[in-house]
Amino acid sequence: MNTFSEVWRKLSNRKYRSAFARTQFKRLVPLQIQALRRQRGLSQEALAEQARLTQGVISRAEDQDYGNLTVNTILSVADGLDVAFVGRFVRFSELGRWYIELSQEAMRVPSFDEENEAMIAPGEQANAMAAAGGKQHADVRFGNLIILDGARTEMAGKGQSSLHGLECMLLTAKPRGGSANAASGGATR
Repeated sequence: MNTFSEVWRKLSNRKYRSAFARTQFKRLVPLQIQALRRQRGLSQEALAEQARLTQGVISRAEDQDYGNLTVNTILSVADGLDVAFVGRFVRFSELGRWYIELSQEAMRVPSFDEENEAMIAPGEQANAMAAAGGKQHADVRFGNLIILDGARTEMAGKGQSSLHGLECMLLTAKPRGGSANAASGGATR
């Protein structure tokens, strides 16, 4: 078993770093897709249906030697598993630690419903559902209301001038059928 210091020593070589990062992505994304599908007790066919893909695409997505997954395929699989995929840039020390600590349990990601049950108390869940009223989503944690009506996405509620992360992205993302400023009321960070 590799230790972090052994991995870090190897990462001092630029060519090794590049190959290591590519290999981790190309092999571990398929491995995690397969692990999550199995943890949920899904066949490839069932996941394909939920992800709106074919069984063949799921098979290739789980093949660690395929190495040609597209972002759209990964996002569709994530949707089928009811999880988010976050492809983000990280320091090599973070990649090295993640690699060292990798296990079946570390790859476990609960679905939104599983996570929601664990995070929201029953009373808060009922209040959020009542506030949602069909085409609205109440974000209990941040006190924001996201209004979805097919053509636009708007944010209304507390603290628009101090939004972070996803809230800020939703405000600045260009909605279908309009400009980003129209959807956000021009609010920016």
